[in-house]
Amino acid sequence: MTVINAMLCPSDPSPAMDTNNADEIGNSPSAGTSYVGNVGDNCLQCGFFTPGAITFCAAQGYNCRGNQLGDSANNAVGVPGQTSGSGIFWRQCNGVRLPEIIDGTSNTFLAGEQIMACTNWNAWTEANQSIGSTALPLNYLAPGVALTQTGSIVKSTGGSDQGNWHHWYSFRSYHPGGANFVFCDGSVKFIKSTINMPVYQALSTRNQGEVISSDSY
Repeated sequence: MTVINAMLCPSDPSPAMDTNNADEIGNSPSAGTSYVGNVGDNCLQCGFFTPGAITFCAAQGYNCRGNQLGDSANNAVGVPGQTSGSGIFWRQCNGVRLPEIIDGTSNTFLAGEQIMACTNWNAWTEANQSIGSTALPLNYLAPGVALTQTGSIVKSTGGSDQGNWHHWYSFRSYHPGGANFVFCDGSVKFIKSTINMPVYQALSTRNQGEVISSDSY
């Protein structure tokens, strides 16, 4: 329940603490974060595949890589095992060292922005809730879903889409045209929502050998 002001973006209108930010905590109050760690381009819905292999996710409509959220093959959260997170943080991550960021610290996201009120997975206290994937485009909105000015989610039917995690486990902000990301070298850059999807995903992976020119984003 500790609110850390440095983790709150001034442009994020979401409550700093509510009962919706932490799915596993249930209805207990939890402090949120506007900034979530980069899990990479691991899939959100399509399942488990060969680590490092790029797969088209029919459920999402975009390419993704490796096991869902970088989980181990047995999908047992919290159980040690071979993980396949393509980025820097994932919920079973044992820690990524700087020498493992082969693509370069200036070419790899460390963390990016998120709007707290749009998802039930945005508490800073737990690894399953303070990360985002680039399996979806920046500022993605699922068909028939709108983001209100207060950060809440409204379906065309009038109901909330907040608990539909595979629509929101990603990066977004209220900044016009994009969102801020911190790179592994400590620099902060504004990434446009119009960024080419393969470039966006390449910036989120640490060791896939992509060569990204700074003028491509």
